[in-house]
Amino acid sequence: MTTARVADILPLTSTQQGMLFHSLYDTSGPDLYAFQIVLGLDGRLDAARLRAAGQALLDRHDTLRAGFVHETVREPVQVIAAEATLPWAEHDLRELDADAREAAIRQVLAEDRARRFDLAKPPLLRLTLIRCSGDHHVVVLTNHHLLYDGWSLAILLRELFRLYAGEPPAGLPRLVPYREYFAWLGKQDGAAAREAWNEAVRDLEPTLLAPAASPGTAPEVREHELALDEPATEALIRLARSAGVTLGTVCRGAWGILLARLTGRSDVVFGTTSADRPAGLPGAADMVGLFITTLPTRIRAAPAATAPELFADLQRTQAELLPHQHLGLPEIQRLAGRRDLFDTLVVFQNYPLDEDGLAAGSGLRIRSLAGQTSTHYPLSLTVFPGKRLRLQAKYRTDHFTETEAETLLARWARLLASLGSAPDAPLARHDILLPGERERALTTVNDTGEPRLQPSVPEMFARSARARPEHAALVAGGPAIAYGELASDVDALAAHLVRHHGIGPETVVALLVPRSPAFVTAVLAVLRAGAAYLPLDPAYPRRRLAHMLGDAGARVLLSTAEVEIPETDVPVVVLGQPLPVAPEGGFPPPQPGHAALLIYTSGTTGVPKAAVLTHGALANRFRGMQEEDPLTAADRVLHKAALGFDAAAWEILWPLTHGATVVLAEPGDERDPVRLARTIERESVTLSHFIPSMLREFLDAVEGGRCPSLRRVLCGGEVLTATLRDHLFEKFDVALHNRYGPTETAIHATHHRVDRTEEAVPIGSPVLAMRAFVLDGFLQPVPPGTTGELHLTGPQLARGYHNQPALTATRFTANPYGPPGARMYRTGDLVHQDHHGHLHFHGRTDTQTKLRGHRIDPTEIDTTLTTHPHITTTHTTLRTDNPTTPNSPPTSPPPNPSTPENSAASRRTGFPPTWCRRRS
Repeated sequence: MTTARVADILPLTSTQQGMLFHSLYDTSGPDLYAFQIVLGLDGRLDAARLRAAGQALLDRHDTLRAGFVHETVREPVQVIAAEATLPWAEHDLRELDADAREAAIRQVLAEDRARRFDLAKPPLLRLTLIRCSGDHHVVVLTNHHLLYDGWSLAILLRELFRLYAGEPPAGLPRLVPYREYFAWLGKQDGAAAREAWNEAVRDLEPTLLAPAASPGTAPEVREHELALDEPATEALIRLARSAGVTLGTVCRGAWGILLARLTGRSDVVFGTTSADRPAGLPGAADMVGLFITTLPTRIRAAPAATAPELFADLQRTQAELLPHQHLGLPEIQRLAGRRDLFDTLVVFQNYPLDEDGLAAGSGLRIRSLAGQTSTHYPLSLTVFPGKRLRLQAKYRTDHFTETEAETLLARWARLLASLGSAPDAPLARHDILLPGERERALTTVNDTGEPRLQPSVPEMFARSARARPEHAALVAGGPAIAYGELASDVDALAAHLVRHHGIGPETVVALLVPRSPAFVTAVLAVLRAGAAYLPLDPAYPRRRLAHMLGDAGARVLLSTAEVEIPETDVPVVVLGQPLPVAPEGGFPPPQPGHAALLIYTSGTTGVPKAAVLTHGALANRFRGMQEEDPLTAADRVLHKAALGFDAAAWEILWPLTHGATVVLAEPGDERDPVRLARTIERESVTLSHFIPSMLREFLDAVEGGRCPSLRRVLCGGEVLTATLRDHLFEKFDVALHNRYGPTETAIHATHHRVDRTEEAVPIGSPVLAMRAFVLDGFLQPVPPGTTGELHLTGPQLARGYHNQPALTATRFTANPYGPPGARMYRTGDLVHQDHHGHLHFHGRTDTQTKLRGHRIDPTEIDTTLTTHPHITTTHTTLRTDNPTTPNSPPTSPPPNPSTPENSAASRRTGFPPTWCRRRS
């Protein structure tokens, strides 16, 4: 374009800058911002008059003659040509039969859409006439979206038909130059706009709904559309009127509510495209140009709020930001500190296009009018008002499948209908699930049987002992201990605890005993007496042991001679002394609701908390494990878990309640994979439990072909990856079971027998009589495949946290999907459920982490650290950057010479003296 032919040079709006970038960025396919409007016309059409009308339209509006230059200038500009010739094409298909004609029309439209504009060479629009029959025609107006918006399109179509009808250009409305809009923009208060938007996006986290783009997929943009029925549309209009908001606000607000439900968040953001035609600019409503702007719309959806409350708040917020819409999305993103604030866009089409009166006076009648646009957003949603509200989704095929896009649109429509029918209901009551999904989420995938009374653990063990009194119950490096001998020792110790220490139901017995036959005997004896046992690992710090003893209210402490006892007022019984044989029949079975096991876990309050598991919970778990993967008398189960870890309970009690043999690992075996392999081989172990991080070390250290007796591996405590699964199957011919369960649900709540072909390893499905609900922040079931928080219910739930009713109430809540009085446990774990009903782990809702299978809340560490006199603020994180031991903790600080001050600090905090260093 030469200087002599230039009529004007204008800057670009922020929206034009974004469109230009996307159009230039990817030139491999059709331009995403090429807009095609297709009109079906009936009547006698004069091609020459139509072409002349199009040319007159091009001559009349400077903005239609804009070209966009970016290569030889500091910033892109739009150069307005003084004149341009309208590109015109004509296709005569009148000789074709109906089917061939339709195919030819589709081909013409597709080729027209595929032909890219040279953005620097105006005009960026063209007009095509397709003659179909004597009185039926198709007119195609194609332009680049850089030129004008939908509101401008309505103006141009009205003028096109008026010019075709013979009205002279002078008779059309007075033109207001597009340059006036840029002059208005230059007068706006940018500082005030930045301040307003900075407040609007404060602490705003991105809301990204779309899955990651599929690698290697050539992206296409497809669309799907549906319509609400007339009663549902009328109900939404009444809702908008009663709330004092627009129908557009209702539709945008509903999408925000749906986003909140799909992402599990109450504070979400999406894009909204609106026409920024300022009321303070005279003639703005009749100007032709690109005035639209895409802005973030933030929704805070509290479960207890009602739709009218949310919509009124949304419209009030948008009204406050209306004077500042000129700032533009790039600047707002900079204020928010993120370029990827949202990946969904909502457009409410309200430009003034009267299809019925559009061609009045031209001798033509509009049979149909349709537009073809594209988008660079993964999902763009458009609302078309009318007697039946139409919803349209345009989606990129590299992010969404056809089914996913159709389902999202159906959920939006369902939510809109629900909001219209019950506007005053809390948001949490509105359903987004499609027919059949609620039944599946709550019932079908939870078909695990009803809770039933099980024999208690002591009863099951006694039955095993009676059935095979000579069979090996325990192996601990020496001669095996038979079931009969073990049962006799258990009864003797239980009788001693009952007779001399008053042990019975609802009393707690602490066990400070290393892994040994004495520990196993003590566990069974406490349960035999109907009481609860508290396992204390002798490796724990003295201070922690003392806290647990006092907090649990232990009636007695069982230990052995070689263990150092912490200072305590609790009576101590040293095991190893001969005890009288217990009288027969002196132990009534414990009741299912009585406490059986206290397990301390890391606490968010800074101190450990004890989950109280019942006799009924343990009985259900071991009965369920036997149904899932039966043990026989030939099985030998390795016990190597840390004694304070709930896995130690099943390693001992499951085999002993079903006649198998427990092999006790020697001290240190659990940390040395080579020694562990020798123990497995020497004792012919058939089943062993591994946390995944230890399994990785075991597989790296042990050659394939070793441990031929090993037939089953159980994993739990951490995420089991497909890579680790494959590594195991390459080295060992074993069955692999993945189990998941917080301590609060009696060891395991889900189970999955791992398949070699699965892309990802699930944590499984609910175990015997348990139920798993994946819920959103509104406590509603999430749609299939959507991430939500896992809630568990059933007979394995702990009674709560010992002596912590407030904390218990926050985690053990009422179960809205069970009978009156039913409870469920909020795990804090994020999962999704696949189409098989299997659960997949995604992370946590809080900062809790796992280290070698142990739950750790960084708050507890921070609280302890800040008790040091020279530490004021701490932040604890789990290091995963050590390539040799990816789950190892941070290294210790360098030694510091011990001083009296450090020694005193050590006594107060429990840290070694060499760690107590004054910060300089």
